[in-house]
Amino acid sequence: MQLTMKKRAIAQVKLQLAQPMSFHRVLHALKQNQGKPRCLLVGTPIHGNLGDHLLTLSAIQYLSQNFGTPIEVSMECFMLHGEEIARQLNEQDFVFICGGGWMGTIWKDDELRLQQMITLFCRQKIVILPQTAFYDPKSPDYDSLLSSMKQAISKAERICFTFRDQKSYDFARREFSEGKSYLLLPDNALLFEPDPLFYGRLKQEKKEGIYLCLREDCEGKILPAQKQAFYSMLRQQGYVLKQGSTIDWKIVPTALRNWRIRKKIFEIGKSKLMITDRLHGMIFAVLAGTPCIVLDNESKKVSGVYGLWLKNCPQIMLAQELSEIGPQTISQMMDKTEDIQIQPQQRQCYIQLTEEIKRWEKQ
Repeated sequence: MQLTMKKRAIAQVKLQLAQPMSFHRVLHALKQNQGKPRCLLVGTPIHGNLGDHLLTLSAIQYLSQNFGTPIEVSMECFMLHGEEIARQLNEQDFVFICGGGWMGTIWKDDELRLQQMITLFCRQKIVILPQTAFYDPKSPDYDSLLSSMKQAISKAERICFTFRDQKSYDFARREFSEGKSYLLLPDNALLFEPDPLFYGRLKQEKKEGIYLCLREDCEGKILPAQKQAFYSMLRQQGYVLKQGSTIDWKIVPTALRNWRIRKKIFEIGKSKLMITDRLHGMIFAVLAGTPCIVLDNESKKVSGVYGLWLKNCPQIMLAQELSEIGPQTISQMMDKTEDIQIQPQQRQCYIQLTEEIKRWEKQ
């Protein structure tokens, strides 16, 4: 995927602000670890979507615990230097590609970037961390993107796709079935572990109000008029409303990533209830111990993750429409204050991925 001059310039500026000298650090780390399998985490964010940063921190924790600290390659670093990095790698190296909801027709540029990663790293062992694959047959790009993804996958010698919802998993098994590995795993943001002292401080905070976090982009399904009517109803009922988002500054420097994530968990944790249609809004609420009413988005990734991994959590409720969320429902959800101990269960699911990767190491 060729970069225009404008996109190249923007990527260079963002990289300089968020990860100065990142390409040189990647090359240095690769040279320091020659002679043994190296582990790269590719496609990490420097943009303001904190859900993607949460995925990255969780991925780094998982990889560090099982395979050693990964060499991080941000999306912008890959865009500018992907070919040079690929030339430095050997067949025994592992490339982990960040998960999320960017596989499919909604975010075309990100889908093409994923295809480029698979193509460039086709000699390495590739693991795509939990994704939602949403290829919409009604999209004008459906046939071309699906065809080019199949072509990219066919070139990969060893690749393992992991998906966080059943529809994506079934779609991939059906469309990309030729000799590849597929696993169904929880969204890896659910694995994130702040230190115990963090949660100790959070539990001491007074909880009040409703934290509202509803999408404003092409994945959102709720119309502006519906939102305004809903907000008016909440105000008439006397609720304190906190308008928030999991989209932060335009650029989040890597050095501040951990701080921004903890700050957002703390912010949500001080509310009595969260209402969101963002997948990672729901997961932030889980990590914060805040009851959450969640609505679906365009790609159905919210209901997909909820249905497989969170439907038994009493503090999380999936609503089909805003009209379902009335004062009685809100009151009932606010009363659900028990802690959710889901992380040990989610980590157990990753044993199969760890075993798959270790089998590859022996080959």
